[in-house]
Amino acid sequence: MPRSAWVLSALLVAGVGAPAARGEPGPGTAETIAGASVAAEIEKAAAEAVRARVRPPDRIEVVLSRSDGGSFPASEPLRLEILDVVGPNTSGSARVRLRVLAGDRPVGEARATVRCEVRGPALVARRTLARGAPIPADAVEVADCNLTRMTEPPLREPGQVRGLAPVRTLGTGQVLAASLVGGAPVVHRGQPVSLKIETERMSVIASGTARRDGAVGETVTAENAATGAVVTGSVQPDGSILVVRGNPSRGKRS
Repeated sequence: MPRSAWVLSALLVAGVGAPAARGEPGPGTAETIAGASVAAEIEKAAAEAVRARVRPPDRIEVVLSRSDGGSFPASEPLRLEILDVVGPNTSGSARVRLRVLAGDRPVGEARATVRCEVRGPALVARRTLARGAPIPADAVEVADCNLTRMTEPPLREPGQVRGLAPVRTLGTGQVLAASLVGGAPVVHRGQPVSLKIETERMSVIASGTARRDGAVGETVTAENAATGAVVTGSVQPDGSILVVRGNPSRGKRS
C-alpha cells in the first residue's frame, strides 16, 4: 500500500480529524513501515487532522509538522487513530495526539506539533480609515489574508461595512472584524448637543457640549453648557443624549 493510502487510512480511522471513539478500532491498515517512516507518516496524519479543523472558505497551510518519534513494532501492519487535536492557536501552533495500533492492538501513543497559518478571504482596508468616518465603498476590498492571529471571524463582504465607521483609526491592509467597526457617529466632540433627563414625573432638556464622538446607542459624556456639570448618557437617533448618570440641571459638586 503506498504511503499516501497509509495516511488516508489513518484519517479514515480518525473520522477526518475528529477524535475517534476510544477502544473502537477503525478499518484502516497499512503495510509494515520502518520506525523513521512511521514518524514521518504520523506527522503527515497530524497535519491533515489540523487542516480538517478549519472550514471553507478558510484553509490551513502547514509550515512544519514534527512528532515525538517513538519506537513501534515493525513486524505488523500499523495504523493510527487521531485522539485529540488542540488548536491551532493565534500563534499558529496545534498539538495532535494519536494512537498507534498493530492490527487491533494499541502499541502506544504519539504526539505531534503542527505549525501552520490559517488563511482565507477577508475584507481589508485599501487605505487608512479614519476613526468615526463612514467607510467609503472603494476603501475596502476582499483579499486572501493570514487570519492566524484573528480572535474573531473576519468580515468577508463590502456590504458588511456599509454605513459603518471604524471605532479607531485603521491602517492600510488591516483585516476588518465586527469589533473594529460600528455605527457612524451622530454626536461629535466639541459640538453642541441636547441633554435629556426623563423620569416618570418630569422631563428636563438642557444644552451641552459633547466630550467625545458617539454613534446611536453608544454611551458618551457631555458638559452642561450652563453649569459645567459633566453627565453620561446614551446617544439617541435624533442626536440628543439621554442622561443616565448625573443631572444636566445641577452644577459641579465640590
